[in-house]
Amino acid sequence: MKIITIIFITFISLNIYSQEYYFINAQNGLNVRSGSDLLSAKVAKIPYGVLVEKVLDTDKKMTLNDNGKIIKGNWVKIKYNNYLYLVSKETEPFIKEGYVFDGYLKKVINDSFINRSQISSTEFNELKQKSFRQNHKSKKISSLDSIKTILKNRVEWITEFEDEAYKREDALKSIKTKNGQKLIINPLSDDFGFATGSSGYYPQNDILVLEGGHTIDVCFSIQTGETEVTIGNPEYIIPSPKNTHRLNGFFGGHECITFFLQKKIDDKFTFLTQFANNSDICTFKEFYWISETTFIYKIINHKGDDVFFKTEIKDYSVELPESGTKLSDLIPQGWKVLSTSSGDLNNDDIDDIVFAIQNTLPENLEFNDGPGIDTLDLNPRVLGIYFGKSDHVFEKKLQSNEFIILRDSPTMDEPFDGVKILDNGDLQIDFHFWYSAGSWHMSDHQYTFRYQKEAFELITYESSERNRGSGEETDYKINFITKKMNTSRMYFDDATEEKNEEDLQKKIEIQQLKSLKSLGKPFEWEFQGIRI
Repeated sequence: MKIITIIFITFISLNIYSQEYYFINAQNGLNVRSGSDLLSAKVAKIPYGVLVEKVLDTDKKMTLNDNGKIIKGNWVKIKYNNYLYLVSKETEPFIKEGYVFDGYLKKVINDSFINRSQISSTEFNELKQKSFRQNHKSKKISSLDSIKTILKNRVEWITEFEDEAYKREDALKSIKTKNGQKLIINPLSDDFGFATGSSGYYPQNDILVLEGGHTIDVCFSIQTGETEVTIGNPEYIIPSPKNTHRLNGFFGGHECITFFLQKKIDDKFTFLTQFANNSDICTFKEFYWISETTFIYKIINHKGDDVFFKTEIKDYSVELPESGTKLSDLIPQGWKVLSTSSGDLNNDDIDDIVFAIQNTLPENLEFNDGPGIDTLDLNPRVLGIYFGKSDHVFEKKLQSNEFIILRDSPTMDEPFDGVKILDNGDLQIDFHFWYSAGSWHMSDHQYTFRYQKEAFELITYESSERNRGSGEETDYKINFITKKMNTSRMYFDDATEEKNEEDLQKKIEIQQLKSLKSLGKPFEWEFQGIRI
């Protein structure tokens, strides 16, 4: 049995970066079916927080009403196992495939939550002076007998063994979660147990930490049944200044700690994302929070060099409502409207609505005692597009958590100039950049999208860039429909100080139009030497 167990550990821990892994995000567990519909037979039920691999997408959509919350998704095929919890009547270890509704799957590595950039050692040390580092130490109960007393009626331990030679005091049998579920541990998963010194129960977190082969962490949330993948080992917690976010992690073997980020929602910390392989900080030497959503760290790369990073959490956990009869129905509580426009986007003679909103959480306000504005609002922004229907209801067509950029520097003017539905039904979104200090450059940018082929495709882009010092100006106009690009440049000759003007027109090649969704964030698509 030990050989089989090792195979399962390899399945879970070593391939997580190369495959598409998710964990179950349904608190009562998620049914696995033999086919991609509700009529297919139930073949297993996977508990909350358990890791699965997605192996196939289907085009079969489904919408559920979960206690008033509309959840949309598709049926997908997954690969799952029964290494830790029994998910069916079978006890022999297996790896199987089945179908689940992906509305209750959450991605383990989701890079859309973080914006990571390499910085210099100088910038790192400057930010370090402004950093916060709280001394966090969770209370730990290290006696197995005490743990059994505290967790009586919540955790059951195996007391009877077929072979007395294998009798032990630390073999888990089941966990009873807060919502009344009884999760049965696979009795053949016997390669973890209580290790004096490293194991223990953390009452503040309601987490039991045991030890597996190669001294890996095996952790259980007694509240939910989640494991180390989403709850971590409390020993690795580093909270943000106001404890709204935190770094967490667990030891997975091979001298490496797997780190991930959590956010506090309704007084409970929820998994956001694990660090991807190319940004793995298992060897980090320093870690500091700069604000509630920004941190810096130092790692040593494979060459032995110090490398420094700054990372921002793009905290976009809000989900806009699926429908509403007026604008106020569509704006989440605690959010403010930055810009809104109405008009006919899809040519059905019914008004549609577009808006940009921003959260108003006080913990995302950053105070500045240097040049520029006194208070920087780093709350997330969201773009919402809703189509009007004949029954006077607006239905959500698109939500973008990245396209409306933030004013993220005290010397920066507000970059977002608004959204507008034009008379012909096109959608226009404008930005500009101007700094009171630190840059001579200023620019204006205009994106125009058209709803076609079930997407908001980018049909034109225009920008005007100017240098306040030299007076140089460069204008770009790109029409992706006609495939023409015009570049106009005005500059002064250094020797004669004469004004020079250039105008260049050329044909462009593009196989497929970019859409508002595929662009993601503005100014990250490099096209014809410029960033759009």
